Amino acid sequence: MRRKALYKASVMLVAALVPASIAGCVPPGSMMAGGYAGGPPPGCSLGVSNAAIYTGVGAAGGAAIGAAASNGNPLYTALGAGIGGILGGAYGQSVDSQCHQYAVQQALQAAYEEDAYERQERERRDREEAAARRAHELRVERHYRYELAKLRRRQEERSYKPVVWKTNTGGGTVRPERSSTDPATNEACYSGNDSGTPFRYCRNAQGNWVPATS
Repeated sequence: MRRKALYKASVMLVAALVPASIAGCVPPGSMMAGGYAGGPPPGCSLGVSNAAIYTGVGAAGGAAIGAAASNGNPLYTALGAGIGGILGGAYGQSVDSQCHQYAVQQALQAAYEEDAYERQERERRDREEAAARRAHELRVERHYRYELAKLRRRQEERSYKPVVWKTNTGGGTVRPERSSTDPATNEACYSGNDSGTPFRYCRNAQGNWVPATS
């Protein structure tokens, strides 16, 4: 009679706990890139171990089934608690394994996304800095061209000091008006008016001013 009760309690306990244990044994291949089929596996909470929890739950359930099957016999109640604790612990370890895989996926995915964000931010800053440098270079270039053109206009339009010459028989005024550069010699040239006659002189290699040839 006792053996039949013990056998009955064991069968009931295994029938109650084994399907749950099998259900927790999900092959590693079913773990998706973003988690367990898009989320955490059943019973998984990051930061919490499930083995101890399910060991306690299995022991309590096994004790209850053993007691019910044996009409409260302490021996069968203890036996049910022991078997339930073993199966519950196994199920809890399975849940822990799946939860651990999920945690690995989450940690690595978070690190990957953080690096991707940092890389995008760095590329954005580099583009902005390059654009700012280019804009600054353009402003400097425009300012340089403006100042150079203004200097050239000032040199061309400035009023040079005229030189008046006089003798007993004649005289006149030599008035430089515009400056330029001889493209052939890269020497300075001046155009002006010599007592009503236009002229253009350029400086030669000896430092003398001679009529321009071009």
